[in-house]
Amino acid sequence: MPATLSLLIGVFTDPRERAMAVGIWAATAGLGVALGPVVGGVLLDRYWWGSIFIVNVPLCVAAIALGRAVVPESRDPHPRRVDWTGVALSGAGLIALVWAVIEAPARGWTSAAVLGAGAFAATVLVAFVAQQRRAAAPLLDVRLFRDPRFSAASATIMVLFFALFGFLFLATQYLQFVLGYAPSAAGVRVLPYAGAMILFAPLSSRLVLRFDTRRVATTGMVLFSAGLAVAGTVTTGTGYGRLAAALVLMGAGMGLAGAPATESIMGALPPERANVGSAVNDTTRELGGALGVAIVGSIMSSLYASRLSDALPGGVPAPVAAAARDSLGAAVQAGAAVADPAREAFVRAMSQASIVVAVVAALGALVAWRHLPAGRPATAPAHPAGGHSAQPSSAAVGQKSTPSARRRSRV
Repeated sequence: MPATLSLLIGVFTDPRERAMAVGIWAATAGLGVALGPVVGGVLLDRYWWGSIFIVNVPLCVAAIALGRAVVPESRDPHPRRVDWTGVALSGAGLIALVWAVIEAPARGWTSAAVLGAGAFAATVLVAFVAQQRRAAAPLLDVRLFRDPRFSAASATIMVLFFALFGFLFLATQYLQFVLGYAPSAAGVRVLPYAGAMILFAPLSSRLVLRFDTRRVATTGMVLFSAGLAVAGTVTTGTGYGRLAAALVLMGAGMGLAGAPATESIMGALPPERANVGSAVNDTTRELGGALGVAIVGSIMSSLYASRLSDALPGGVPAPVAAAARDSLGAAVQAGAAVADPAREAFVRAMSQASIVVAVVAALGALVAWRHLPAGRPATAPAHPAGGHSAQPSSAAVGQKSTPSARRRSRV
């Protein structure tokens, strides 16, 4: 993932072209969201669960072959050594953090294992930051976050994917276990999100030119938060329509906010540091998504188990009740006496969790409004990768400004 964005920045040096390229790059993520659940659902309906992994192998082979044929070579003129100490510290800290959040509902938030893992994660991540500030060739130059454009855009991306992954984790269960859709049918019903994102991600670059990055990204975050707020009103009787409306708002918000925030991260760095910006962009995506599933899932699990314990009728065997509290899928298979209160408990907990995530997205909108750049991209870079100011070639001086002449001038 980081390599793809770095290549785009190297190929498209004009800021307007680059913004459009990043928008299309972001829209392909929407295409993946559209195809993944649908194809995965069809495979789960017809084959065994392992088929969802095997289907990717021929796609990877095709990508390797096409990449070797059409992707230009690109490398750092001054490569650095790999900071293996930074790799170990960041990996250990993040794994411990995610593990603690995931295990907290089952083990208890104050259990020794969860508190120990959390303390270990905090200690190691603080050590990572300290080590990165001293390292000659750091894995992540933490000084980059002094630039509010860079740090605010990174925070925007993280909040978007925190909210998206956390909500989709709940929505897929709602579609299958509450509304009763098969895996393939549930996948199809995620398409409104993907369609809205595919439409608005390329459009965002044009809107940035007309308005600015701050306004477009903030509007996207507000739409995303509004979609989550709509999802917070879903009940067992509202059906699919309200969820579809929420997905459309979220997809439009992701398309409007994600691409400008990514462009802001990349625009804060010189072209030769594109690999750093791309890596930070994708790390914030993955970290936000992982924490979204972990934290939102933990909140959801605690709320659901508490509500279901109060709602279960008497006489339910203890093993059945325990399984139902652990999983809505298990509760649905236990018969109507358990399934009906479990569905009600799940939807109420999902509504509360959606409101919590909507508040997080709204706070992300505030950060975007306060710190993202308000200016519009220039028509040409002031300092191209070579470090010289952009000047027309001698052959172009005095010639009429045709599109071909302008392209030669940029070259």
